[in-house]
Formats: sequence, C-alpha cells, structure tokens
Amino acid sequence: MKRNRLFMMAAFVVVCASVSAQQVITLDELQQRKKTQAKTTQTKAVQPKAQKAKVGKSVLASTGMGFSTFYLQYNAASQKYSHDGHSISTSLPSFSAGYTKAFPLGPSLYIEPGVALQYLFKSEKEDGRTEKFSMLSAKIPVNVIYSLPVGDGIYIDPYAGVYLRGNILAQYKYEHGGHSETVDLFSKDDMGSSDNTAKRMQVGMNLGVRARFSKFLVGLGYSMDLTDFTKYEKTNSFDITLGMTF
Repeated sequence: MKRNRLFMMAAFVVVCASVSAQQVITLDELQQRKKTQAKTTQTKAVQPKAQKAKVGKSVLASTGMGFSTFYLQYNAASQKYSHDGHSISTSLPSFSAGYTKAFPLGPSLYIEPGVALQYLFKSEKEDGRTEKFSMLSAKIPVNVIYSLPVGDGIYIDPYAGVYLRGNILAQYKYEHGGHSETVDLFSKDDMGSSDNTAKRMQVGMNLGVRARFSKFLVGLGYSMDLTDFTKYEKTNSFDITLGMTF
C-alpha cells in the first residue's frame, strides 16, 4: 500500500511540474508576441511619416525653390533727344544697386519683383566752362524668369519684364568764370516751359540673360524707357550685373 501511495504521489508531482513548465513557456511566448506586435506597430507608424517627408521633398524639388539676389549694376546709359526731325544722343554712365526676390510659378518659371537705386551722372569741361548733370532714381522692376539648369548648381536665366521708375533728383549745374548756376529739371520756372520739364514717374521695359553659379550671379541686359523723361527725351541702357543669391 505504502509503495502504491508513494508511486501515486510521485506521479502527481511529475504531472504538476509538467503543467507548470508549459505555463512558463506559454507566458514567455505571450511576452515575445507582445514585443513583436509593438515593434510592428512602431514600424507602421514611422513609415507613413517617412513617406510624407519624401513626398514633401519631391514636391519642392518639382516646383523649384525661390531665391533672393543682392546686385550691383553698371548701366551704359544713353539719353536721346528728338525734336523737329533732329536727334541727339548723350552717353550717361550710371550705377545701380538693388534687391530682388524670385518666387516660383512652376518647375522652371519665376516671377521676380525688386527694388533698386540708380544714379546717372555726366561732367563736361570745354572753353573754361563746366557742365554737370546728375540724376537719382528709384526703380521697381518686375521680371519673369525661365530658369534652365545646365550643370551642377549652374543655371541660365533669360528674363523679361517692366519697371516703374521714380525720379527723385535731377539737376544741371553750370560753372563759368566764377559764376555758378544750378537748374532743377523738375521745376517749370527753371526749365522755362512744361515741355522741357522732367517727369517724376516713368515706365520702361527690360530684358536679358543671367547666369547663376552656386551663390554668384552675372548678367547682361537692356533697359528702355517707354515713357518720356521730358517731352523730347528718353533713356535706354545696356546693363552689366554682378550679384549674390541666397
């Protein structure tokens, strides 16, 4: 009897140990499954964000990014006087300094408004007399640019547009034999008649081509007044541009 009891107790202990081992294994499996599910959930959560980021970069790359430019410009200007069939052109060297901002309209198309100051001047000496002309203007150009990539970080940008020019200062100074006289070209009294009086506002057009090399810009262009400076005078210029983009 005692042997049978001992045998039965031993068998019971073995069964209990087996069941406990199975439960431990089952708990381990459950924990492992939970860890696997958590990793899978995190991966699914991260993937859409990464895809959105890639899509965002792709959209920016396809539409193009805007850019700003600070520039200096040499203007080989010419003022043309035409009246009663006679025409006279006078060269007026000038310099401009300005800022523009190009906004993308498409993958290669930009609209570029800006602002600039332009100073024109000329001095002549003859037979003991000195004549000086000076003019300060503010220009607001608006150009349309078509940008052509030709290399790594290199773009060719043909452009065309219009500008509004506000003439701030325009005067003529005459000196001879110790006598000096300054004429305000905006004054009807100084100029004698409204036909000779300079206008404060003008409209013009410009066109040309520029090249961007990384952060540097060079360009050639042509500017032409569409409205008169005086009743008989207009100004045009060939423009050489050096600038920095960012």
